[in-house]
Amino acid sequence: MKILSLIFLMVISLVGFLISFRSLRLYNRVKNWRSTRGKLISSETYTPKMATGEGPGGLALRIKYTFDFEGEQHTGNAFHAMELEGGERSYTPGLAKKIMKKIPENPVVFFNPDNPSQSFIRPETRWFGIGTFSLSFLLLMLALFFAIFQDSPEAVYE
Repeated sequence: MKILSLIFLMVISLVGFLISFRSLRLYNRVKNWRSTRGKLISSETYTPKMATGEGPGGLALRIKYTFDFEGEQHTGNAFHAMELEGGERSYTPGLAKKIMKKIPENPVVFFNPDNPSQSFIRPETRWFGIGTFSLSFLLLMLALFFAIFQDSPEAVYE
């Protein structure tokens, strides 16, 4: 049983490290993007579909906004920067509706000046990546503690 616990903690910490590195890499990629005021065109919540065809039970946000950059109008639909990489966030129904009410009619739009089609309205913070990394490190240390200090099989039969 201890071996299964050890393997479980190791796998969870590895997944956590991968998520934290991806989050920190994304933060570093978009932290210096430009920003401007945009215009919210539409916003709604929907139930996202998973690969199995079933929804996870939460709600996701669907938004559309426009913004001007160098005399051209651009349209975007990403709320979080992670959506630019194909990610999606879902929320409890209450939290999703609360977030939707807080999106202003003229949100600040963050965009890539080299490719304005890459834009989002909610900036990522590095704290999610740092927190995930810290938790993963703690789980890894716990797994190593179990591995080092678990009872040997010979001690059970003495």
